[in-house]
Amino acid sequence: MDIKKDFIIVVDETFISTSIKNELSKRVSHSNIYIYRSLSEAKALDYDGASYHFIIDMGISGATPFDIIYWIRTVRDVLPSTTVSLMTKNSDWPLLEAICHELDIDHLIDKSKEENIIDVIFSPKQILTVTERELERAAALLDCSRTKADTLTKLAQYTPQNSIAIDEDKTNAAISKRIGKVVQQVGIQYSALLLWFRK
Repeated sequence: MDIKKDFIIVVDETFISTSIKNELSKRVSHSNIYIYRSLSEAKALDYDGASYHFIIDMGISGATPFDIIYWIRTVRDVLPSTTVSLMTKNSDWPLLEAICHELDIDHLIDKSKEENIIDVIFSPKQILTVTERELERAAALLDCSRTKADTLTKLAQYTPQNSIAIDEDKTNAAISKRIGKVVQQVGIQYSALLLWFRK
């Protein structure tokens, strides 16, 4: 008996989402294929315990990589067997590989190389080779993300191009201090960290 797997595509580029859906339709016959233009739309889906495969664009409008990472963790808590494929054009590829390694992401797709996305997501899980240094950087970022994105607002003061909304009611000084310490320990500059999240 065929195992049903629902595909959740989260990408705001119509051409890419339509292309993925058309190719998926040729390969799967007992699956629902949902397309969402934003992370908030995808969050609103009523997860009913089916088997899911998420295909998420890390560059989606209105969501930072932090938002996506936090959401993936939330989904994995509820549906641990969920498959996750991330698409990106991010230039800091080693760091992304390390993040995917830490989060146990199944596939990392480089959109800039115009890969066949469908072939990638149907391939066996990738084994990512990352350096200890990149794992340290990823661990620092992910340690921050466990506390929700708003706790990072303390870091915004270290860059003149402040693009992070500061919510004083939610920003806990002790948490922010701990985050700053973690980031310093692995040698990440605050400005570089913030620039990475804007990509």
